[in-house]
Amino acid sequence: MSKGPPQLSPIDRIINLHHGSTMAIDASPQRLQASKYDPVPNLSERIEQLQRLNSRLNREVAYYREMEQPRKDFEKDMIRVKDKFEKALLKLRTSQQQVDDEWSRLKQENYQVP
Repeated sequence: MSKGPPQLSPIDRIINLHHGSTMAIDASPQRLQASKYDPVPNLSERIEQLQRLNSRLNREVAYYREMEQPRKDFEKDMIRVKDKFEKALLKLRTSQQQVDDEWSRLKQENYQVP
């Protein structure tokens, strides 16, 4: 069991420098203390906050939708590259084995000279 909030990671520190938020940052003693003094928004302010949040989330959804096909294409490309690499590696290993076998045969013949 952990005691207290999670420690800030190096990534959390960078995000915090840019005024971002993570679970670890939000759970930090400084943020928790500061939140006690945040004014409680009235109904119209809360509606505005939620509209901004909704807008941000809609942009995030649009981003992921837009990136879905490029990511799938990238995955397909990487699978093709992997398959091509594996075939090339198999070809190299086969050639190397043939050359090694021939080299061993030639060495055997050279040692058997009367």
